[in-house]
Amino acid sequence: MLVDARRPLTIAEIVARLRWDHGVVLDRRQKVSAGQRVADMARYQARLGRVRRVGRGRYIGVPAGMSRSMRWRSRNWKLLHDRDRPHAVPDCTDFDGAA
Repeated sequence: MLVDARRPLTIAEIVARLRWDHGVVLDRRQKVSAGQRVADMARYQARLGRVRRVGRGRYIGVPAGMSRSMRWRSRNWKLLHDRDRPHAVPDCTDFDGAA
């Protein structure tokens, strides 16, 4: 996502894109916020050289930091996920166990 953006994104923008563009909802049952989880992941990716921190809470992707196959997987992960699970059970995060 950061490589495709071609501009620095804030943590809030990354969380919003994950939610609205890709349908990824970070688990609300965690003790830390979605923004904190994304910030932790961005710092880790920065240590690996895949993203670069350009300001407080702003990151940009580094295409040279990833192999060609990794860039392809990061752009097409949803396609691969849907292909491998054609008849997936819907998400039941709000299921309380009552029948």
